[in-house]
Amino acid sequence: MQIEKVYMGSMINTWMNKKNIKYVTFSVTDDCNLMCKYCYFTHKNTKNKMSFEVARKAVDYILTENDFLLHDGVVWDFIGGEPTLEMDLIDQICDYILYKMYSLNHKWLSCYRIMIGSNGLLYASKKFQDFLRKHKNNLHVNITVDGSKEKHDLSRIKKDGTGSYDDIVKILPLWFKQTGNYSTKATFSHADLPYLKDSIVNLWNLGFKNVMANVVFEDVWKDGDDDIYENQLRLLADYIIENKLWNQVSVRFFSPNIGHPLEDSQRGINFCGTGNMLAIDYRGNFYPCVRFMDSALNNKDGRIIGTAESGISHDKLRAFNALSYDVQSPSKCIDCYIASGCHWCSGLNYDESQDDSIYERKIYHCKMHHANVRANRYFWKRYEDITGNISPLRYNTYTAHSTNNRYLYIYNHVGINTCHIPNKSSKMGVMGRAVLEASQKYCEKNNLIPIFVGFKEKDRFGYYIGDQECQQQRDEMFIDFLTHESIIAHDKLNLANTILYSTTYDRIEDIYFDVLCMIEYKNISKINIVIKEYHKWDIFLLRKYIEVLNLLSDLIIDLWSAGRYIQIDIVTDNMFLSEKKNCSAGSNQWCVAPSGEIYSCIGEYMLNRPAMANILDFPEIESLSIVHKKLFMCDRCNVKQCGKCYVLNKELTCESDVPFEIHCIKSNLELEASVKIVQTLKTLNLKLPFEINSAILESKYLDPLIDLRGEDSFVNQKFYKIKELKV
Repeated sequence: MQIEKVYMGSMINTWMNKKNIKYVTFSVTDDCNLMCKYCYFTHKNTKNKMSFEVARKAVDYILTENDFLLHDGVVWDFIGGEPTLEMDLIDQICDYILYKMYSLNHKWLSCYRIMIGSNGLLYASKKFQDFLRKHKNNLHVNITVDGSKEKHDLSRIKKDGTGSYDDIVKILPLWFKQTGNYSTKATFSHADLPYLKDSIVNLWNLGFKNVMANVVFEDVWKDGDDDIYENQLRLLADYIIENKLWNQVSVRFFSPNIGHPLEDSQRGINFCGTGNMLAIDYRGNFYPCVRFMDSALNNKDGRIIGTAESGISHDKLRAFNALSYDVQSPSKCIDCYIASGCHWCSGLNYDESQDDSIYERKIYHCKMHHANVRANRYFWKRYEDITGNISPLRYNTYTAHSTNNRYLYIYNHVGINTCHIPNKSSKMGVMGRAVLEASQKYCEKNNLIPIFVGFKEKDRFGYYIGDQECQQQRDEMFIDFLTHESIIAHDKLNLANTILYSTTYDRIEDIYFDVLCMIEYKNISKINIVIKEYHKWDIFLLRKYIEVLNLLSDLIIDLWSAGRYIQIDIVTDNMFLSEKKNCSAGSNQWCVAPSGEIYSCIGEYMLNRPAMANILDFPEIESLSIVHKKLFMCDRCNVKQCGKCYVLNKELTCESDVPFEIHCIKSNLELEASVKIVQTLKTLNLKLPFEINSAILESKYLDPLIDLRGEDSFVNQKFYKIKELKV
């Protein structure tokens, strides 16, 4: 799939972003020559200034402490207040840093940077220009311009109450020429939201090509602010589209990474640098970030993690090293379907926490994030309409690896039956264009990933509707009721990576031989097996299934030992999952039948169940959501790849969440096959090029209800005699 590379929404890479860089920040003064209304340094004064002696002790400790050598390089950062008020001190500190690194033959001497964040008023002064010439090759200077003159002068005011915009704009040509830096940061709060569109456009016109813009995290938002915010962003989107600027300028509001479910890989990380940074105040106290210094807090004392005299307390740093999305966020944020791009400040969390904790995430700007997501989708939809290209936003949506992804299966017809439930529906037909277009719009509105089934025509991006390539970057093929001969004769089987193989409940003995035929094709990496109507199994067929599982387990061991890493879901999926994977019908996936009727899954359609709604009515997605109960009996079961079917459960047990007996037995037999593979791999000491869950365990009983109620209960009847079953 070809995706056009678009500059809009791109972020400026941090210096040496592929290396492990330590950020050390000196807060050299609490004084400032501006009185910005939204500044998080709320305790500015003229008396708190760092001495060279304090800075020298901090540098000595940092450059001689072995723990810091784990970092490849360093950024020596200087802030205030306004740091350029103390250029003599900064110059003296930098001279000492270079002297000390040279005398120690420190590895950072070849990988360091000096950074100054300034309001720019003193940029053209002789002291600053002398410093710039002295450190030009290793110096990065950030200057903040907030937007239009009206917006900038509303917040960034001098001590006499006048605005600073005209003074800053005068020095920009010199700054651009000397630094080559064409990015800036713009922050928006309640009072200046009406200036957002004009502000971003003005920054681009001034020469800033990339604007790192955001709204504040503090509790400042009023009713209706999200509407103003969204409207301003839509006006900005229209301006970009009408002037075709998407490859010339960028603003963070329109990042293609905003508005997706949280990636599974992100849940265990801390998105900001808190804990990796080191901030030093005028007294020589160490902090995990500048937002934890006294000058940036209103309700709490500074969170000190050490001093220049005593060094860092690693125990006090542990809480910051343990930060992650999961530990900081309430469940509604973790499970939010548009979580990506919604950030926060750990310092603010701490300052407003109830128990002095950094783990209480504040979500004051939640409605603002929702507005940003809506406007972001509006922009990228307009981009697609005018260019005919698939947008980076859509690409990221379709390829996100998250357990919180939501899918809408759109069936052109149901002649292709991917379900283990037989088709008894009388509602046949082919989907019309109106239903198809409504389904696509519904996906865009509700952040659903569309999966097209049974379509043969190409969509407007050139992809066959029905292929999985657009959604999951892989070719998938469906094979239904094939004999060994027809598998061998299938001329396109060698093109597929993943095969969805379907057979009937009474053809169990043929599964192994069909799989043998399929693995002859070298491109196949996974075979997913659907056994239709397996709820009809008796003890005789269960014994046959055990034989098939044993054969497939031995086959996997032989293939992996030979270096061919094919997966067969019924015997390998349990090895790759750390949490239970159940049917998500009605909670993370729905389907649209050819008639436009919406069901929790295609099984409901095939059993002639009543539809939940019609896609043409655009129902609220919340009204279609089903909350599935977690059963204690299921918690006691070790099966990970359960896939219990809520439709058949309702049919057979009268409760959607209570699995029928054969399903539990089948799933636990599959788990036993996975455990057999893992144990054999350990014995063989086979090294694999991927990780598996080597700690998986068998369940105590094939039916977890027996584990709950006891072997002598009424449950232990029809099929359940373990010793006989395993013979």
